[in-house]
Amino acid sequence: FGSSPFGNSPFGDSFFRNFGSTLRITRSKPLVAEANVEPIHVKPIPEEGRPDDYRGAVGQYSIITQAKPTRAKVGDPINLLIAVDGTGPMDLVRAPPIESQQSLTSEFRVPDEPLAGFVDGDRKVFSTTIRPLHDDVTEIPPISFSYFDPKKGEYVSTTSDPIPLQVEK
Repeated sequence: FGSSPFGNSPFGDSFFRNFGSTLRITRSKPLVAEANVEPIHVKPIPEEGRPDDYRGAVGQYSIITQAKPTRAKVGDPINLLIAVDGTGPMDLVRAPPIESQQSLTSEFRVPDEPLAGFVDGDRKVFSTTIRPLHDDVTEIPPISFSYFDPKKGEYVSTTSDPIPLQVEK
């Protein structure tokens, strides 16, 4: 350690400087050990009760959405952010299939290609652009996300909150 930015160090003493040079491996002895581990049984995800919008997520999740702007004209683009929070492997989480959510597609033009996303900790964020189809739209409806909860042993569907919107002609 020699000189220290904190002043004199006791490790600069000649005893400590030479300490590492006196250590040697004089003998070795191989060890053999046996680990007793319980077998792991992987169960398949059940087909029964699988929601149509299920895209493979396993764990516990929630979904939130955000839109900008919340005031637009018919046909104007609205950036919709969809964030899925959860306990499962977030890099494997796929976006909810918004193109098949009738409550959204009846009021908005929605892209039909899968959404790309990025992982931020325990969250995966997806971004897309939607466009209101008419001026009597008052909100972006809740977005649904389905997953299999291994603790409950069943499928769960969760939804985001609706987002108030003002659309002009």
